[in-house]
Amino acid sequence: MATKIITKLPCTITLLSSLIAGSVLAKDKPFAEGELLIAPKAGVSEKDFQEVIGGKGGSVYRKLKLHKQQIARIKVPKGQEKKLMAELSENQLIDFVEPNYLVETSEVTPNDNYYSNGWHLSTLGMSHVWGQTTGQGITVAVLDSGVMNNHQDLSGQVLSGYNTANNTTDTSPITDHGTKVAGVIAALSNNSQGVTSIAWDSKILPVRVTNASNGAAYTSDIAEGLIWAADNGADIANISYRMSDSSSFLNAAKYFYDKGGIVSVSAGNDGNHLSCSENPHMLKISATDKNGNLASWSNYGNCIDVAAPGVGIYTTKLSHGYGSVSGTSFAAPVVSGVAAVLMAKNPHWSNADIEEAIKQTADKSSNSGNFDPKFGYGIIDAQAALAYNSSGSGSGDQTAPEVSIVTPTKWQTVNGMVSVEVDASDNESMANVELRVGNEVIGTDSTAPYEFVFDSTEFNNGSWQLTATAKDSTGNEAQSQVGVNINNDDSDPEPTPDPDPDPEPNPNDNVAPEVSFITPARWEKISGHVPVKIAATDNNDIAKVELKIGKEVVGTDTSAPYEMSLNSYNYKNGSWYLTAIATDTAGNTSEVQVGVNINNDGSEPEPEPDPDPDPTPNPDDNVAPEVSFITPTRWEKISGSVPVNVSATDNHSIAKVEFRIGGELVGTDTSAPYSFTLNSNDYKNGSWYLTAIATDSAGNESEVQVGVNINNDGSQPDPDPTPDPDPTPDPGGDDNIAPEVSFVTPTRWQKVSGTITVKVNASDNDSMEDVELRIGKHYIGTDTKAPYEFEVDTNDFVNGSWYLKATATDASGNATEVQMGVNINN
Repeated sequence: MATKIITKLPCTITLLSSLIAGSVLAKDKPFAEGELLIAPKAGVSEKDFQEVIGGKGGSVYRKLKLHKQQIARIKVPKGQEKKLMAELSENQLIDFVEPNYLVETSEVTPNDNYYSNGWHLSTLGMSHVWGQTTGQGITVAVLDSGVMNNHQDLSGQVLSGYNTANNTTDTSPITDHGTKVAGVIAALSNNSQGVTSIAWDSKILPVRVTNASNGAAYTSDIAEGLIWAADNGADIANISYRMSDSSSFLNAAKYFYDKGGIVSVSAGNDGNHLSCSENPHMLKISATDKNGNLASWSNYGNCIDVAAPGVGIYTTKLSHGYGSVSGTSFAAPVVSGVAAVLMAKNPHWSNADIEEAIKQTADKSSNSGNFDPKFGYGIIDAQAALAYNSSGSGSGDQTAPEVSIVTPTKWQTVNGMVSVEVDASDNESMANVELRVGNEVIGTDSTAPYEFVFDSTEFNNGSWQLTATAKDSTGNEAQSQVGVNINNDDSDPEPTPDPDPDPEPNPNDNVAPEVSFITPARWEKISGHVPVKIAATDNNDIAKVELKIGKEVVGTDTSAPYEMSLNSYNYKNGSWYLTAIATDTAGNTSEVQVGVNINNDGSEPEPEPDPDPDPTPNPDDNVAPEVSFITPTRWEKISGSVPVNVSATDNHSIAKVEFRIGGELVGTDTSAPYSFTLNSNDYKNGSWYLTAIATDSAGNESEVQVGVNINNDGSQPDPDPTPDPDPTPDPGGDDNIAPEVSFVTPTRWQKVSGTITVKVNASDNDSMEDVELRIGKHYIGTDTKAPYEFEVDTNDFVNGSWYLKATATDASGNATEVQMGVNINN
């Protein structure tokens, strides 16, 4: 696979130059005269933002409904747009300012005869797809000129939508463009009339983004439409407009993508090589003819992800008619339709998995197997994409972002309004960067460059810590910190006085020390008298470093190097946590832990005795086992007698491993290797979840699941059936698919104290029943409605390592459990 070099080049476009003559901006880029779109940097208050706008003679026309992003559509004097943009862009409080561009649809009318009806469907291999899925349960938002919902081939396919151009629910068609687009995606099919669509059991969510008779739409209305669609159930968004590289639009596309959606955008019909780069939050589509050639009028460039049929596509039209249409406007909905059938067939795939399947299986014969500006990764192939075995990279990414604070620098003296610049990048894609001063959240920025402004006069003079937390699209997090000295009194710092015998703590120092273990190493086996070495530094001075084993303080050192001796003979053999607590002269503390294994018998461990009928659990062991499936593999097709093999390890010892299918206990193994033979003939053909539950000698548990497909009929699948017009829905009670569940906050092995909020993500192919939270074996609570959130008072638990356990149960009783370790330090 060829590597794409991604650079941030402006992707400019040619747009309706005749609409606005004599513009102060480029005449080929029409925009709303007397208007600008403007956004402050994260952290800027509404009052300061209004003052900046008012100071330039502007007034807020309306706030765009763009999630947490504070973007305003403002009125400015006509003819002054260019001048005011230049002035406002120089203001340190402003993130971006841009025209409210007008964009047009991407339809062309070819001057040749109609092509054979539905040629694109055979090119995509749809006859092999429909036997497995027709897009059931997927909602595709069509951001366009409205959709004719009473067309005989769209009746019952169109949901209630929204009109962002005038903030109403009127989605009736103002031109026929949106009706054509909707027909390509999800027109009724196999109904003895009309056309055949790609995902005929998906639903259309109409979002009308224009009131213009020619269908042209403003960037602001399309951006708002994306946000509305994301918040109202859309899985996929189709935009058959030639979009500019507008920050407002890109922010909205990122929001839709971060909520798990896919955005398909047409490239435009100027026949131009676009100066643009790939965007990870959308698919940009060029158009091909039935011979696999790029359409002569299709735009192309490095931003193209895939090509799709876009010449002579037969679809629905106004006045209850049908016709052949051409343009990248109709290549984009081909991709939207294919994405819909992939989503329906693979509900456990993420949006990144869907896009991976589309790109990796695209027909590369037109581009010699390499990435190509005309075809991107190739011409889309629905049949191959459906057969693709995704690695799950979109949901299994565990690589945290890289983040660093660029300005201000370490211990820089700052005052007044302070600009903060943060560098952040990720192996896949970034979600956002959050900035804190001390414990106070200043703001969140979701697009690079990540820039913030905070008013330092709202904080006491003294030492403060800035913390930038970068989160990627999978939820992995990383932090960067830098200390600054706030000084708003315009005076030089006092000289450092001679230290008093008992110096008073500095009330303005809020920066905690940094502390780490040098020796012993993590889970090192120790015996006898053990030297313990600790590194501790602070922006001012360290007052002391304490050493604990378990809860017992065993030593204190008040000067570097911080070294103490631990007499391990005083403690039982086994796993223990050492804790180092560093305290500075202002009273700020930091804590770090390392696990060790005490072994003072000087010999190899005795062979494991036969277990007692009721072994006494170790009250100090809160560490759960680690467990994973060896066989079968994820979504493997199984039949007959199936060997099930599991790996399970623990810091002490494993007591047992239980095996379940669905909710039924089918076996238990008490010694490694942990295995069991499953008779799959006892269960219906279809998708099932196997669950392995490992329990250690202290009673801690861990659970893991793997999905399998049982197929005991020994036959090949029936040939592609001719779908019934009204297929019988799958009867209830046969849902064997467990929910998906993950922790949002806190993060893995985060140090927590006091009362914390635990947030859990949970979703299901059918419907969720509830989410239960436990710490260790202690029940915390149950939440029956998303968002799933719990308040936990960590003071109720001893300091140390604990596992949070979230169990998600769906309406059919299927359950999934996920665990995450935290360090409680009160």
